[in-house]
Amino acid sequence: MTMAVLLGLSLAALSASASTTETFTISGNTLQYTLCMPAGTKFNGSIATTGLVRVWVNDANGATVANLGIIEENAALNFVADKEGNYTINLQNGIPTTIQVTLSYDTDPELQTDSASLLPFTYLPVFIAVTIAGAALILAFNYKNKKQRR
Repeated sequence: MTMAVLLGLSLAALSASASTTETFTISGNTLQYTLCMPAGTKFNGSIATTGLVRVWVNDANGATVANLGIIEENAALNFVADKEGNYTINLQNGIPTTIQVTLSYDTDPELQTDSASLLPFTYLPVFIAVTIAGAALILAFNYKNKKQRR
């Protein structure tokens, strides 16, 4: 029973969808956030800001694929990568006042990043083996304690 619960929780944690959140401080300039995306990738995101910010997205050739214009508080940012390459999210603050911008997004398929918070699926067999070994040790310890009590 314990092993089944541990294994189930392990698989649920590994299969959970990851959302990425980045926070930037921008003062009188343009910040660029670049993602390498395969063709057909769906980008679903939102932007929250403490001031006015102009937002647009360019593909690897510099073509604009999304243009939100100037946003004041919150906006949704959604697009599909037509071709493989680097997609750049441009955040422009045209005034010298410092603002904070928070970008939250999910992609389908999920992009591999350097700061991935979940274990890669290549480690799944190792994770399962460690979980089973841990459960076996717990069961053996419980069995030993029950035997000594008799």
